[in-house]
Amino acid sequence: MNFCGCQITEDLKSLGLKNGDSVVVHSSYKSIGLVDGGPHAVIEALMETVLPDGALLFPNLNITHEFTKQKPPRFDLKEDSLKNTTGIMPEIFKFEYAEHFSIHPTHSMMGTGEMAPDILKEHDKAGVPCGKDTPWEKNALSGGKILLIGVDQSTNTTCHTAEEQIEDPYKLSEDIIDGIVVVDGEELIIPSRLHIRKYHADFNIINAELESRDYMRTGRIGNASALLIDAAAFVELCLDKMRHDKKYFL
Repeated sequence: MNFCGCQITEDLKSLGLKNGDSVVVHSSYKSIGLVDGGPHAVIEALMETVLPDGALLFPNLNITHEFTKQKPPRFDLKEDSLKNTTGIMPEIFKFEYAEHFSIHPTHSMMGTGEMAPDILKEHDKAGVPCGKDTPWEKNALSGGKILLIGVDQSTNTTCHTAEEQIEDPYKLSEDIIDGIVVVDGEELIIPSRLHIRKYHADFNIINAELESRDYMRTGRIGNASALLIDAAAFVELCLDKMRHDKKYFL
């Protein structure tokens, strides 16, 4: 069975997404099934649903390996491929639809829509990838949502918004690392603590409580399972768990 773009739009609206929402999307296109128009049709259905008043946001990540002061990250914000990190939909969105980009060497976010510029600005000043004063937190504070299409919480970058606010050495490098971000051919030095890969976390353990508190709605986008999450409530619940036990998700 092939899905048309209008069916994808109807699925998104049935899940609870609407015009004026800011939503960061993590996705597996293959899980949706055959869509007339391919990934472009899904992206355009998302845009039709939340724009013009909201923001459609995707991760623009550079997380191929762990970076150090000796081997700092270098990332061309608008030109480097995402195929090996976040999949085909962010890749297409980056090169064909994205209008605004946050400046960070590993955890940039990109987007389009009226709300996107305010959410994405000043990431370069935050000093961390996903925590305080980053677009990942700003999306939550602006009443935004997180949409997982065919993927689980292991792909939900907003998990790290909570983690980075709990002082513990398991997540962030102790050193501030000078990453290089290339923007329209210009190299910028962006200092930030970065993620270290010495742990495994399971954020799916919070799903039952998210759903019972009505912070998360479940549904389907085409053939894919989908989760639509209240980003602010998600971050606060994660923080509450970690304030009681820093390693709750480990």
